[in-house]
Amino acid sequence: MRLTAESKGGITDLLTGESMSGAEMSAEILRRAGVRPRMGVGRAEHMVIAHGGTPSFFADLLAVWHLGAVAFCTNPALTRLLCVLPTYFGRGTASRISA
Repeated sequence: MRLTAESKGGITDLLTGESMSGAEMSAEILRRAGVRPRMGVGRAEHMVIAHGGTPSFFADLLAVWHLGAVAFCTNPALTRLLCVLPTYFGRGTASRISA
C-alpha cells in the first residue's frame, strides 16, 4: 500500500515548532527512502528509530515502511544496546536512526 502524503495535511511538533506540509513530508519520505538502502535497509529488514513524535520521526517511519522494512520505535534515552535489542527477535539487520 502506498500513501500519498502530499494530499494529507501537514504535521507540526508543538514542543519544537518543527513543521512539514504534506508535500514536504512526501518529498522527505522519498528522500529518506532513497538513502536507507545504503544503510543496509531493505524489504523485511529491521530498523530502530530512536527518536519520536516529530515530523522527522514520521518521515523516517514512513520511509522505512515504504521500503517494506520493519520499524522498531524506541525512546532515544535508551542505551544503544537496548535500542538494538528488539531487532534480534526477528530476521534482518539492525540499523539505527537518531535525531
